[in-house]
Amino acid sequence: MQKEIHLNILPKKDLRLKYILKKPIAISFISLSLIIASLYLDTSPLPFNTCLFKLVTDLPCPSCGLTHSFISLGHRHLKEAFFYNIMGPFLYLFTLLVLFIAFYDLFSRKNILFQLWDKFRNYIFIIVIALALFSWAWNIYKRIWHFPLQTS
Repeated sequence: MQKEIHLNILPKKDLRLKYILKKPIAISFISLSLIIASLYLDTSPLPFNTCLFKLVTDLPCPSCGLTHSFISLGHRHLKEAFFYNIMGPFLYLFTLLVLFIAFYDLFSRKNILFQLWDKFRNYIFIIVIALALFSWAWNIYKRIWHFPLQTS
């Protein structure tokens, strides 16, 4: 009989979202980085296509425009943010909420974020999937009808 050899470079728990959620410093850093980036970047288009899905299919994916949406929110342009990606403003608010809870967890040494995740994760997944599908439909609609952004 042959023995199977398993090479575990990282412990299994390091790969789980639960492990990350128990570390409020990591969540705080990630959330704060996203918020700060949205304040300082601009929405000028890149000279190349960054979406592999769009490159292959010529259709936008559910997350196409999400970065532009976050940046628009950072510059307080709510109408533009919804235009770029319907999911953007909701994810931005969610990121702010997670940031505040993670900071609270960090300084109070509690683990409320993990408890909330355990309690509401199924609802969060359902909401995110529904938003992604709606966002995808919106992006395809804009692509087919060449719907322009009107900022006035």
